[in-house]
Amino acid sequence: MNEALSTAQRLREDFDRSYAEAPPGRVQGEDSLLALSLGGEPYALRVQDIARLAAGTALTPLPSAPPAFLGLAGLRGELLPAWDLGAVLGYAPLRGKPRWLASSASTPRWAAAFERFDGYLKAPREDLSPFVGEGRAQGLAVQLCCTGGLLRPVLSFDKLLQAIRKGEM
Repeated sequence: MNEALSTAQRLREDFDRSYAEAPPGRVQGEDSLLALSLGGEPYALRVQDIARLAAGTALTPLPSAPPAFLGLAGLRGELLPAWDLGAVLGYAPLRGKPRWLASSASTPRWAAAFERFDGYLKAPREDLSPFVGEGRAQGLAVQLCCTGGLLRPVLSFDKLLQAIRKGEM
């Protein structure tokens, strides 16, 4: 009986200690990424750059010259301009309403619309390298992520917004 009490006491102390200690933090050397596809090609966004990810959000179209501008989206009480992420990169514009909207965490706030969400990635820093290359992501990507045998340019919300403002889409 004494042995059972000491085991129960040890388990209780271990349980109590687990709540008294600080929870383990984010593993150093990893970046959290949102994997998506544009025009059938893999891309990623940094999770830290995204304030919200929403599916099936209604858009209010506005007359606009750039075909990449989709209109205004209401996300949790915020009214944000929504841009077709693929069209900003030079792909054919989306047909119909986009499935996903990712709003920027930085100001000015805006939303990037895309059709295909591939998942959430935790990429070790050794799988990330500076983006130096050509193609659609040139000037819009800050890193290149190599995970699962795919090279994904990691797009920057800030660089995308600069391109939108300059009319480079």
